[in-house]
Amino acid sequence: MYEYVGVAATPDVDGNLYCVIPETELTEGTYWVSVQGNMEFNVAGEWYWSRQTTPLIGSEFFWRCPGDGFANGFTTWTTGSVAYPDGTDYDLSFALYGFLEASKGTITKNTDALLGYNVYLDGVFVEYTTDLYWQYTDLTAGQSYMAGVTSVWDEGESAVVEYEFTVLGETGKIHGFIRDAETNLAIDAAMITAENSDEESYTYETPFGAHYHLMLPEGNYTVTCESDGYETGVLENVEIIAGENINHTFYLEPTKILTGIDEESQLQIMVFPNPASNVINVDGEDMKKIIIMNNQGQVVYQNYTPLISNSISIGDLTSGIYFVQIETSKGLKIEKLVIGN
Repeated sequence: MYEYVGVAATPDVDGNLYCVIPETELTEGTYWVSVQGNMEFNVAGEWYWSRQTTPLIGSEFFWRCPGDGFANGFTTWTTGSVAYPDGTDYDLSFALYGFLEASKGTITKNTDALLGYNVYLDGVFVEYTTDLYWQYTDLTAGQSYMAGVTSVWDEGESAVVEYEFTVLGETGKIHGFIRDAETNLAIDAAMITAENSDEESYTYETPFGAHYHLMLPEGNYTVTCESDGYETGVLENVEIIAGENINHTFYLEPTKILTGIDEESQLQIMVFPNPASNVINVDGEDMKKIIIMNNQGQVVYQNYTPLISNSISIGDLTSGIYFVQIETSKGLKIEKLVIGN
């Protein structure tokens, strides 16, 4: 019914985004609300939905990745429990701001008028505002505070909603994805931990997606990535500088389980040379499809009618890690490819 493109997203001190759209009149009924972020991952990082805490909404979210950048196949709208079956709940946290207006044929309920908001800090009144975004000033790094806000109506003030936070001071960010080192598929439900030389520890969980981000005070850190069924990934001597971003994707090796079956011998496929610079060869029988993906899961080459021997030009690809996915009648083989020009 309505679409607004290029809407500014204003963050608050906790990273919550406020998107203000033009005033839109809706008749009584049920509506779908869809929000799509448009930002360059390597420059600004990623944005994501947080899970809703009590009271739960009780309405499961839908998710899709039209370009299949996560390489999970959900390019059309899919329920959260299907896209991320290992999750614990599927309520997402959001808020819609507006007002009800008595109007013939639409809404007949009379409501109090919302005038604005009272802002508090540690139980002390700070200021009245009509803005949806507020930023405290003159706070001390390392100190904890209790933020508070109430709604001000024409008939009085609501109960206060409080949230405790700690000021980190100047921070930098490390962010990226978590992927299977053998298949390049996204890994959900990982735990990222950053520990500095002062033994201060910061953690981040990824219950709904393979991306992570940590805002960290300046310092030198060891960052680890853990997920069930995988070996722990470790990144040492990470230097965090205030105002700067570090982009790092963890490629976790699956925990090896001996089955007595040599799967590699069942798929007689050869990819060579590796590393490569200009051309690679993919040789094998009964191949149905060859796909090459970059480390973001984007498809950079595909061949749906491969021969027994295939010579593929890669001279136009930038240096880095890629994944060659070959489909045969016996199964699927994915091999890591290093390109260095």
